[in-house]
Amino acid sequence: MSVANVLTLPRARKLFVLKKLFRQGQVLIGTKNGINKVFTTPDDFLHGDADGDGIEIQVLRNGKRELIGLYNDFVVGESGGAGTGYDMITFRKAPRKNETLLVDYIKDGSC
Repeated sequence: MSVANVLTLPRARKLFVLKKLFRQGQVLIGTKNGINKVFTTPDDFLHGDADGDGIEIQVLRNGKRELIGLYNDFVVGESGGAGTGYDMITFRKAPRKNETLLVDYIKDGSC
């Protein structure tokens, strides 16, 4: 059995807290017009994780999962500047008016 599959008390507590903070099918805030590439989420979200769990926001465009990364579909950022909390998505290709944008994320409980 892999150590990663062992449910310890600290890991169980973390998973319980994350479940309470999970947001699914949230609508991004911003203008869809084929020009604007920057959108925000209703809440700050967790990005990455110090213990290697790799928590990332999931972005769906017209039901298709977008890929995070500089040379992929979008990058994340902090609209208020470094240290203010991740709440911003910048797309590589600007969404058009008729496109559906939804996000799933873990709300940053420290805010």
